[in-house]
Amino acid sequence: MKRKIIFTMLGVLLSCGELAQAAVNSNSKILDGIEYYVQTDKSAYELGESVEMLYKITNLNDHSITVGASVAPPWNFSVEKDGVKVWRAVNVWLPMAVFFTLAPDESIEFPGNQPFAWNMHDDSDTMVGIGSYDVSGWLGNRAVSNISVPIEIIPEPTTISFLLFSLPLFRYFERRKV
Repeated sequence: MKRKIIFTMLGVLLSCGELAQAAVNSNSKILDGIEYYVQTDKSAYELGESVEMLYKITNLNDHSITVGASVAPPWNFSVEKDGVKVWRAVNVWLPMAVFFTLAPDESIEFPGNQPFAWNMHDDSDTMVGIGSYDVSGWLGNRAVSNISVPIEIIPEPTTISFLLFSLPLFRYFERRKV
């Protein structure tokens, strides 16, 4: 019985490690010949890791298009849990018209050539908890260009190890006191 419990605990630890090493997590939608795309560097993160995110638009039309926003920066990212905003990359915008002209099959990435990193802190600078979250990115009009991907925040393997292996020790020492 004890061996079965130990092997089960080891299996849980190994599967959590594999979950945190998942591949790129992305989603896209196409409206009026424009592909709106968002990605995170993986779909599961250990608590405290940075979440790298990227937003991209691509012109799928056979002619050039101009897209833009009335604020700068024209892009944003947000994180929600159960439909409630936890964090937003940009909270203050400058009123300024920003436009991009894209040739056929041309793309533009935001915030530039590097992904944006979220440190798992909410807008009050408090570390978020484990659970399921939605990462969204958009350009200009959020109602049109918003696209999101789900992510999972899991406990660190050391936390799982501590819980799984320390509980039997606590029980052992409690029994010895009696």
